[in-house]
Amino acid sequence: MEIKKIDDATIVELKDSLTVSNIEEFKSSIEGIINTGIDKIIVDFEGVPYIDSSGLSALLTVSEMALERGGSLKLAAMNETCSTILEITFLTEQFEIFPDVESALDY
Repeated sequence: MEIKKIDDATIVELKDSLTVSNIEEFKSSIEGIINTGIDKIIVDFEGVPYIDSSGLSALLTVSEMALERGGSLKLAAMNETCSTILEITFLTEQFEIFPDVESALDY
């Protein structure tokens, strides 16, 4: 995972599947970003081949945390597998999803 700042947004670039094996690190990183007062977080899924139910739960948790503090969490660059998983679990309505990071930054 790599974290970088672009303009008023923080980009969290994931480098592996978002699964039970790494969700604690993911949640901890996002929580740390939120606690610093950052209100626009974009999670870049370009390097994520797969997301499991633990990853979905973690996304919902950190998205809720961001919203509670007046911020937003956007998802970008999801592959077909991850997009399909969000669709079949009816979670596409829970997130703002963009085709790439640049689109998420412009919104």
